[in-house]
Amino acid sequence: MAFDPPGQDLPDSVHYPSVMNYTAKEEVGRGGMAKIFLADDLQLKRLVAIKVSTADTSVPDTLFQTEAEVLSNLAHPNIPPIHSCGIDDVGRAFYSMKLIRGQTLQKILKQLAAGDPDITASFTLPRLLEIFRKVCDGVAFAHAKGFLHRDLKPENIMVGEFGEVLVMDWGLALAFEKNARTQQQQVPQSPHSDTGTIRLQGTPQYMSPEQAEGMVDGLDERSDVYALGGVLQAILTLQSPVSGRSIQEVLDRVRDGQIAPIPNARVTEGAAGKITVPIPEALRAVARKAMANRRADRYTDVTGLVADIEAYQSGFATSAEQAGFLRQLTLLVKRNRAASFLVAALVMVAAAFTVRLAQSEKLSRLRALEAQENAAAALTEKKAARRSAADAQMAIAEVWERENNFTDLRRTLQMVPEELRDQNWNYLDERLNGDALTVVSKSGNPWHAVQPIVGKAGMVAALEKDGSLYSVNTNTGEVRDLIKVNPVGLPQMLAMSPEGRTAFINRIVQKPKNAPPNTPQLYAIEAYDTSDNRLKIPFQLRTNRT
Repeated sequence: MAFDPPGQDLPDSVHYPSVMNYTAKEEVGRGGMAKIFLADDLQLKRLVAIKVSTADTSVPDTLFQTEAEVLSNLAHPNIPPIHSCGIDDVGRAFYSMKLIRGQTLQKILKQLAAGDPDITASFTLPRLLEIFRKVCDGVAFAHAKGFLHRDLKPENIMVGEFGEVLVMDWGLALAFEKNARTQQQQVPQSPHSDTGTIRLQGTPQYMSPEQAEGMVDGLDERSDVYALGGVLQAILTLQSPVSGRSIQEVLDRVRDGQIAPIPNARVTEGAAGKITVPIPEALRAVARKAMANRRADRYTDVTGLVADIEAYQSGFATSAEQAGFLRQLTLLVKRNRAASFLVAALVMVAAAFTVRLAQSEKLSRLRALEAQENAAAALTEKKAARRSAADAQMAIAEVWERENNFTDLRRTLQMVPEELRDQNWNYLDERLNGDALTVVSKSGNPWHAVQPIVGKAGMVAALEKDGSLYSVNTNTGEVRDLIKVNPVGLPQMLAMSPEGRTAFINRIVQKPKNAPPNTPQLYAIEAYDTSDNRLKIPFQLRTNRT
């Protein structure tokens, strides 16, 4: 059966075999090149979506066939899976795919702009960013497979009832490898014209400048990155990034890089009243970089764009905003609130002591004949202030060390006076320079024997007199228990297998009490499995020493 009456006579069914296994129920959507129907899968007893080409059936619909082939090669959670394809009873190309119940991102943004209270409560900026990240994941996967989408926009992003996010409408997908076929087509020339016209493909409001110029063969991932930047700007402002009174005006603005500025906040009014949502500068900077007019100024791929979105979500500065010291410090405080409060408290204490010290010194100059006891008290307070200031600097240094910010760590350590540099200061200085590492046994006694584990870089085995064998990481100083053996008769000899799984320990065998004086000394070599403390290979060697 056909989905709807054909618009013209069709060729014989021999040329267009009927392979339909579906029954159409209703039309659920349409675009410029296809209709979408809700249908029953008669074979598998399920509901599916059927996309049917509306192109002239007298010639093959190559774009529609390309879309089906692209989708069949993009198995990803954020790209709709295709089930089958074929020709219907009236000769039109179709393919079936997963039925997604939900709404487009474009519809969600329109409802937000209208102030819909339910949509406003559900689709907050953090949730919209999660949707955007999933879109980026799908596009990045397609790029890894060698395909560009070329028509990314909110209308082609479906948000399902259960949180699914799918990038739809791959009809303009393009293989961007060296031998990618050209999608530019010349309109047939009329007898009265000596020039052809380039037919642009895509949506002008989200089209990259190079697409607006008619480029096809030279397109790469950055064209889709531009469109994703447009989607991000639409999420932030609830409006398309470029507008105009005509398509030509929109295209001119796209080519010239005339993107609508992003305000500091978006304001909507609806049933819930006036709602103001701040737009962070970090996200504005990300959108601007993704939509840079020059391709060289954009993110080189979707991965870089996603990295900046994740940095914002995790409380770090994005590469696009080029954050300075104060911005980095503010974000550090937000990420480490407890440590920041402690540092602030210490700084306040140090400041209080410093102010009090200044007042005390001024008073001492005015009262030159003040008693010695008061002078000593002032000196004590001065020392306390210096110690408090040093403690505050050390607290800040510990924060830098946890953040692996060695530049600020070095600067902060240098601010601590030499006479106040304690053991903690020395540890951080060694951590910074990496010149030496001291590892002490758990008992505090000197190591009895030490042997490198040659198969593991930076690892050694260390034996204590009480028979405890440890592994020591010379890079971090971490000491880990391995096994414990009988300490009786342990000389300072130890060997390890290359991978550290077996420990060979030389032990002095006690001579019998009634042994002649010239009886040779016996030594036992024992092999232990370091994973379960099991004695593997006991044997003895005889020596001529008595």
